[in-house]
Amino acid sequence: MNFLKHYLFIFGAIIKLFFIFLITSLPVLDWYAPFLENSIDNFSIDPWFTWINSDYSSLAFPYGYVMWFSFLPLTLLGKLFGISSVLTYSLSLFLSDIFLIGLLVKLFPHIENEVLYLYWLSPIVLMGTYIFGLNDLVPIFFLVLSLFLLRNLYFTLSGVALIASISAKISILIALPIFLIYFMHNPRIRIFFNDFFKGIFIGIIIFIAPFLLSESGINMILNNPEVQKIYRFSFDFGNDTKIYFVPLLYLVMLYNAWRIKRLNYDLFYALLGITFFIVILFVPSSPGWFIWIAPFLLAQVNSDRKNTLIIVWSFSALFVINNILNIPFPIVINSSSNVIISFPWEVNNNFNSIIYTLMIGLGIVLANRMWRETVTKNDYFRLSQKPFGIGIAGDSGSGKDTTAEMLTGLFGSHSVSHLSGDSYHLWDRKKPMWKVMTHLNPMANDLDRFSQDLISLSDGKSIRVRDYNHSSGKMTKEKLLKSNDFIIASGLHALYLPVLRDCYNLAIYLDMDEELRQFYKLQRDTKDRGHSSKDIDKSIENRKIDSERYIQNQSKFSDLIFSLKPVNRLEKELKPEDVKLRLEIIFKNGLYDYNLVRTLISVCGLEVDMETVNEGKDQEIKLLIDGDTDKDDIGIAISMLCPETIEFLDLNPKWHSGMNGVIQLIVMTHINQALKKRFLK
Repeated sequence: MNFLKHYLFIFGAIIKLFFIFLITSLPVLDWYAPFLENSIDNFSIDPWFTWINSDYSSLAFPYGYVMWFSFLPLTLLGKLFGISSVLTYSLSLFLSDIFLIGLLVKLFPHIENEVLYLYWLSPIVLMGTYIFGLNDLVPIFFLVLSLFLLRNLYFTLSGVALIASISAKISILIALPIFLIYFMHNPRIRIFFNDFFKGIFIGIIIFIAPFLLSESGINMILNNPEVQKIYRFSFDFGNDTKIYFVPLLYLVMLYNAWRIKRLNYDLFYALLGITFFIVILFVPSSPGWFIWIAPFLLAQVNSDRKNTLIIVWSFSALFVINNILNIPFPIVINSSSNVIISFPWEVNNNFNSIIYTLMIGLGIVLANRMWRETVTKNDYFRLSQKPFGIGIAGDSGSGKDTTAEMLTGLFGSHSVSHLSGDSYHLWDRKKPMWKVMTHLNPMANDLDRFSQDLISLSDGKSIRVRDYNHSSGKMTKEKLLKSNDFIIASGLHALYLPVLRDCYNLAIYLDMDEELRQFYKLQRDTKDRGHSSKDIDKSIENRKIDSERYIQNQSKFSDLIFSLKPVNRLEKELKPEDVKLRLEIIFKNGLYDYNLVRTLISVCGLEVDMETVNEGKDQEIKLLIDGDTDKDDIGIAISMLCPETIEFLDLNPKWHSGMNGVIQLIVMTHINQALKKRFLK
């Protein structure tokens, strides 16, 4: 809460309190404050009925229970202590304003000054709330509260807060489809949709269902002239047929949001702001509706702070000028003496239109910038346009599937499609050709189909693929494999063909120590695949020539080479998990981060030796890593080295301890660099 001591906050608070005590608008005097006072004097669970029954205006309070509840506490206190309901109404808005900026500071902790400049000192908020007395701050507070709870994974409470914002003002209903699209297009949180829906259901029961029993309240909303404004901009096709422009534009916006295959929180936040922009710019809306966009203008700050401040403040200045020239209703200065002013400016209509046109034009520029800067340049958005390809090659038993599983555990199975080269063996183990040609020979595999399927996945298309059952030696039935954010292709020949290599953003080769590889292969094939040790020894001997000819040569096409070596002599009785390992890594193609060595030593507690193998353009760097590390240290190291990739991970990524964890760490740092290289193209 340090922002409360900031000079900008104090300055803004003084200005707002000054207007609270100096100015009141006629809607507050004639509608809002009297309605609240009447709801206390003639208390009822249906204050809309008691108001209408007293022959008052049916336009006074077209809002739901949450709006009423928001003003009720201070109105009650004012009644007890003899304070005007007009003043308690304005002070309630002031409290909502403070709570809202508190949420925004938590949502944007790194740009606190910009939050104060663009929101707290916003002329739009100041004029709409403290001069015109409009109450749009209340529903926007609950909407931002919903966003804050959603970001912090309180899904049920987020649903309740969203319905609370809709109860406060029915127009906020336009945000609900964007929320639903976010859940459907974000695999990380999709599994929590039931919790969010539970919150929506609870909110409907508490806030919406009781209101539906109030015929007077429903009539107030339906008869509200503001709601009807969305139908003013239309195209007449004759025969009483019209196309309404704003609903059409809103549907197009929803379609564009739906077309984004993957949404993260930043994209979701920006899309919500753009949706509000579309509504307020093309509807002759109340000045209060412009308050809706104030919190969402902050989404642009991270990309271009200086220009964002200039454009937002220019837009705000035009908003102020437009509303001074076309004041929507009279305001009262010093209400005790009823000094009423309405600014009856006599200005050329063309001038009014020019100001309004400039304001709308600049608003369109802001909406366009929000789409360009926060949507199309978003890393998550660009990843959703083309999957990130990872190729993993190596000899039999070198750990290809294990590495693929470790990476899948980081991103989550919902974000990874794993294509195994084993699925493209041309014959199973029972066929005679097995004895003539090993699977290490490219001729024993359908590499053409492997390539075509990988290209299809990289192009966002689904494929049908079989699995190779290592226990039975046979292929399973075909199944559907959909494209995803990350495509991992692992296999004996994953880097063999140029067409395969072209599909990868990161190529990995596993070059395990031969003695260790045979040890692990023996353990795996006897326990997991049901092979005899005699058959395994024979298989290893038969495959040596093919390995040297077809497999090992692929290492030169990789970006990373991992080689695990045993620290001590391997005994047959030794369990795989008890083997102490040393990891040798070769970095190629300039994909090297000097911070990595420092982090491996200081955070992970490992011993690291570094050696430059080749100089110049084809420089290679070799790391030799000894020691042991905990999976929690691996997670900390990732957050330090590449915080930008955290949003690509599963909500609960499965980090590993030891050298497997180090492999995860190094692959993640190189994915981070490879993503940056790809986005620069």
